[in-house]
Amino acid sequence: RWSRSPRCVLLQPDQPAFISGKQSLSYAQLWRGSVAVARWLTIDHGIGPGDRVVMSAGSQGAWFAAKYLGTHLVGASAVPLDDRLAETTRRSILDAVAPAFNLAGDDQGELTAILAASAVGPLESENPRVSHQSSDTADIMFTSGSTGKSKGVVISHRANYLRTHPGSQLEPRGATVCMYPLFHMGA
Repeated sequence: RWSRSPRCVLLQPDQPAFISGKQSLSYAQLWRGSVAVARWLTIDHGIGPGDRVVMSAGSQGAWFAAKYLGTHLVGASAVPLDDRLAETTRRSILDAVAPAFNLAGDDQGELTAILAASAVGPLESENPRVSHQSSDTADIMFTSGSTGKSKGVVISHRANYLRTHPGSQLEPRGATVCMYPLFHMGA
């Protein structure tokens, strides 16, 4: 089913939603980028509920958030990977996950152009959001493998929501601060 923009986007579209280093995205920019990624994944690549999408989580800057949220909008599971993983560890993870799409390497030029074009547009734009169960997999986070073989941790949508929304409520002017890279958050 198609969905409208989240409440925070409509209430404070120009406020910072995501800051990474010197880059930041407003709620409106993040929403537009996420919808653009979701459409691209669904329409151009057939990604949907239950699919696993690998993404580079280390050096992507603020637009990483749009890739991450766009993946969730289509009901797929995000698999963020540290850019610094040894090639053998990365290959082992990719073999274990069997991703439907690899945002860490596939079509980066095309996606960069799509994100740049998403900077303007209506906030009430439709998006290919699908319904999912709270128990469905939202993320698969992998350890670095520093003490042995890298291990994956499956995080449901419910656990992800509770982890990022203390008390299950996020006030319109509230903020969640994450000082660690996303690939460290669930592991």
